[in-house]
Order: sequence, then C-alpha cells, then structure tokens
Amino acid sequence: MKPSTIPLRVFLTAASELTYNDFRPLKQSFIADRLGLQQQQVSRAMRVLVDESLIETGPREGPIKTYKLNSMHAQLSWTLRPLHS
Repeated sequence: MKPSTIPLRVFLTAASELTYNDFRPLKQSFIADRLGLQQQQVSRAMRVLVDESLIETGPREGPIKTYKLNSMHAQLSWTLRPLHS
C-alpha cells in the first residue's frame, strides 16, 4: 500500500463515523483495526487531516480524542450538489 493513500483511507473511515455538528469520540485503534493499519500510521494520518482542516479536534472524553468533520466542507459540498444533479 502506498503511504500517500493512508490519509485518504483514514478520512473515509473517520467520515463514516463523524458528523459536521457534534464532536464524537473516535478511537484511532478502531480505524487501525478496520483498515489493517498500525495505530501509529492512523495517528499520523489524523494529524494530516487536522492540519489540512478536513477534520477538527474537540475536547477529550477521558483518554479518547473527539473529532468532527469541518463544516466548511459541508457547505462546499452542498453548494456543489446542484452541479452534479
């Protein structure tokens, strides 16, 4: 697997668990198990996604980080939706 595809795969998996409105707990080990990756690879990919503003970090729930999708992207996808209809 190419390392450059890892952030995309992690994003698609995280996006299926997250919303644009609320921070939700998301264990990186869950993503790692689901994708057959090492937890360290997921951690690096999540950092990339946060740095690129695709996801936002929220308050921790104990040892678990919380995330949500960046709502700016929701507005963009909603704006572009009529173009694909």
